[in-house]
Amino acid sequence: MKRVFILGFIFFLAAGLTAAPITITSPKSGDVWTAGETYAITWTKSGQMDDQVRIVLLDKTKNKIVLKIVLSTANTANNNSYSWLVPMTLAPDSYYVRIKTLDDQVMTHSELFAVGPPSVQMAKRKKLQPKVAQDATMLTINPMLQAQTYVAFASPTANVKWEKGVTYPIQWKWNGPMLMRATLTLVGTGKSEVIAANIPNNGEFKWFVPWSISEGTYQIKLDANVTATSDYFLVVKPLPPVVPCNSANVNDDLECEINKYRKTLGLQNIPHSPQMRQVAEAHVKDLAVNNPEAACNGNMHSWSNKGTWKGGCYDPNNSSTYPIMWDKPQEIAGFATYGYEIAAGGTATPASALSTWQGSPLHNNVIVNQGMWTQPWKGMGAAIYGGYAVAWFYK
Repeated sequence: MKRVFILGFIFFLAAGLTAAPITITSPKSGDVWTAGETYAITWTKSGQMDDQVRIVLLDKTKNKIVLKIVLSTANTANNNSYSWLVPMTLAPDSYYVRIKTLDDQVMTHSELFAVGPPSVQMAKRKKLQPKVAQDATMLTINPMLQAQTYVAFASPTANVKWEKGVTYPIQWKWNGPMLMRATLTLVGTGKSEVIAANIPNNGEFKWFVPWSISEGTYQIKLDANVTATSDYFLVVKPLPPVVPCNSANVNDDLECEINKYRKTLGLQNIPHSPQMRQVAEAHVKDLAVNNPEAACNGNMHSWSNKGTWKGGCYDPNNSSTYPIMWDKPQEIAGFATYGYEIAAGGTATPASALSTWQGSPLHNNVIVNQGMWTQPWKGMGAAIYGGYAVAWFYK
């Protein structure tokens, strides 16, 4: 026997659930930072890493460094915050912030945000502000003020997937004077068509993605007294429905148990991910057949060297081992995203696996998006085999 059972059975919880070592919390998608004002670049970190970092500003393609916020001779303390005075000369555009440790072992990027032009002095703005017509559709803007207006889309974000037949919020923010009415136009995949004309310019429009739209890459254009264009996003077919519970496939049932539990808390289902299922099935079989955790202090995020993946021991206290978990979707399923896993041993049913995870605050937080896991999961795959249960998530 490979296990010594106490009181009939014993289960093992995978230790060291670890998110990316640095997560940028500000700026966020949709933020518009005004040139000439000071903002806090903030981040959280986990694990052991350098005491100093370098922060740079990248263009919206992530391919070009626009500004070295911290010079190589003046590194920034890795203390979760840096006050940045946005240069007056910085061109209004969309940017990313990148934080990188000095040893080049850890690098992360913020969400895409915008930098707007310097604010007009209030006294000058008051002097130039034109009279507002009673009919909002007839409102005009003084050209001297119009040049100061900057608009940025908060939604859709870059590369987000919007399903046909679903309603999504188109959201935008601005500084400077704007018309009270606007028009939204869909541009891309060989077509340009108006989504909504002469709508209230209040920063949001709920758009039902028509079934008639072709799948492909699009942008949304806003027209008022100024124009703005969103990031490129994708229109796709609806995701396959969540598998029905009480299925003949026990792996389906494990995902169903997780979603049923989330439903009791008022949370949305996590969509089934075929790629994450592929990773989950590979790992439970590796655990059951090869027992890699036996040589890795019992940590079940470890993998053997007997597969098409990179094996090794996962150590929550050693950040150099984190890719042993994170990189498995790419290694096994060709899926270019990080993967995050919860695991349990000594369990044979979906209900007992879920109960095990519910009894561990760290694992429960992963399932219900609490603690350090507040960003919603985009997909999930789970599997049970040989007394082991695992669930894989990506965001």
